Amino acid sequence: MKDIDDIIKKFSKEFFMPADDLQKQIDDLINIPFNGSKTSSLPKDEDEFLSEENSDSELTADHVIEEKETTATGVSEKRENGQTEEKQPPLYERAENESILKANKKDDSLLKNIAPADKQEQLADKMKQLEQARKEEQIKETALSQGLGYINLKGLPIMPEALRLIAENESRAKGMIAFMYKKGMSIRLAVIDYNNEVQKIISRLSQEHEGINASVYLTSEVSMAAALKAYAALPKIIPHVDEVAVLESDLEESAAELKDLKELAEKIKKVNITQVLSLILSAAIRVESSDIHIEAEESGINLRFRIDGVLHHIAGLEREIWDKLVSRIKLSSKLKINIKDKPQDGNFSVHAKGEPIDFRVSTLPTLYGESVVMRILYHAKVKGMNLDNLGIEEYNRKILDRELTKPNGMLVVTGPTGAGKTTTLYAILNKLNTADNKIITIEDPIEYKIKGINQSQVNKDRDYTFAKALKSVVRQDPDIILVGEIRDKETAEISLNAALTGHLLFATLHTNDAAGTIPRFLALGAKPYLLAPALNTSLAQRLVRKICEQCRTEEVIDETKKERIRLELWSLPEQHRNLLPEELNNLKFFKGEGCEKCAGLGYKGQIGIFEIFQVTDEIRDMI
Repeated sequence: MKDIDDIIKKFSKEFFMPADDLQKQIDDLINIPFNGSKTSSLPKDEDEFLSEENSDSELTADHVIEEKETTATGVSEKRENGQTEEKQPPLYERAENESILKANKKDDSLLKNIAPADKQEQLADKMKQLEQARKEEQIKETALSQGLGYINLKGLPIMPEALRLIAENESRAKGMIAFMYKKGMSIRLAVIDYNNEVQKIISRLSQEHEGINASVYLTSEVSMAAALKAYAALPKIIPHVDEVAVLESDLEESAAELKDLKELAEKIKKVNITQVLSLILSAAIRVESSDIHIEAEESGINLRFRIDGVLHHIAGLEREIWDKLVSRIKLSSKLKINIKDKPQDGNFSVHAKGEPIDFRVSTLPTLYGESVVMRILYHAKVKGMNLDNLGIEEYNRKILDRELTKPNGMLVVTGPTGAGKTTTLYAILNKLNTADNKIITIEDPIEYKIKGINQSQVNKDRDYTFAKALKSVVRQDPDIILVGEIRDKETAEISLNAALTGHLLFATLHTNDAAGTIPRFLALGAKPYLLAPALNTSLAQRLVRKICEQCRTEEVIDETKKERIRLELWSLPEQHRNLLPEELNNLKFFKGEGCEKCAGLGYKGQIGIFEIFQVTDEIRDMI
């Protein structure tokens, strides 16, 4: 072996430190006593080296450094316990090169000669540990310069409640983890890089858990990698994503198990909260419900579905699952879980039979808890939506087709909430959606997305109203404009002006019949001289249930009812009577018995009843 003294002198020059100090560092690494000093025990592995002091179950000063300040003699560290400890700068901070490893690359043979052959592997491991320790020191300094804390997560127990605040895939992608959480008080997060993306997530957590303090600490990549392993020990974590974690397979499985809506309450008692939501959604989708109502009562939960326009009681659920069920829905809808005394609106999506289905969620505080209503929007229905299957009879259909060929003017669809106005307008847009038409819609909210049409969402919070949107839309060179709803004077007047300046404009209005459109506009403050030339047609509608084709049977009714029906039919205008059978005395009547297809209700689907009102020259003069 070469002269050890010569080797030590060479390395001491590299590191600008006395040879005796370097000799002691090396002796400690390879367990060789130096001038009678005690030997250090070699850790079993790198993890033990970095965490041997961090094995306590509580967060200690060895894990977190809140403040650091530089002194004349070295570095003074202020720990959480308030004590201050003076330290000499470590070996790697005094070195001109990055680490002993770099020095080793310069002259590998010299480094090998420092230790006996049986100690060289241990020495190499120690040097890796020394290099990691150097990086940890650099991160401490970076944290200090950014005004952040520092933490070494290796060996630190991480709270499961904290881990659940951020999904594993998001933690890995953004290089961050929540390691401590005190409900209603504080969240502690470790990050590799305190960048804009991380700050957005922290801001989101602060909003979701209102009133708590978020503390941020820098950590190393090695430390983060060790902490992320804690996710493997958790049960299934619900991800915070745009689509709820209810897969198509979950819905199909739930639908297969649920043969009858009457079984729903019993099934819910046997599954976890995620499966409860899957069961409710799959049941609602199966019967093509338009709305799901989940209402808190004094002693339980009332679950109701609106099917074909009629609200049905489906099940009474146990009160014990209420908080978990509402939290699950809120999490899926990107709502604040802890806000229970204010209304909130959100949305989420699922896939069923390969088609996306959107859910618009609304919460409302009530006496016994929040009422949750989920409006269901079926995209598959929009694709096949056309005027042929709406139920418009031949006479009215000819009038409507003629009105749709006009280059300008206004067509208003009226009726109460839930009458199918949006469905009719979307069917009209599908018919007119061609390459030579520029179509723009203004909606609140956008219920269905239609390819080839520009759809604009009203946002009251940003002062983007129907009126302001319409002013901008007319400058976009549209051929056809859809205004989701006319509800004030300003929107009414801008709409009428747009209809007079070369645009075909469609809108909805709340009236009881088609003729009521005119007095409604006047009541809003519209000027008669604008309304008369702008309004072309008003279409009023209602929806009625259809008897299930699968289980319908002929029904015998008494003569009194038959006579009333005959009188009503004969009172129809002459142009509609040609649709009636020649002999009204031989009318047949049917009812639905209830079957699996209609979930035992006897009805399946809806059809529209329409009234059309044309504004003629005589009516314009009257306006």
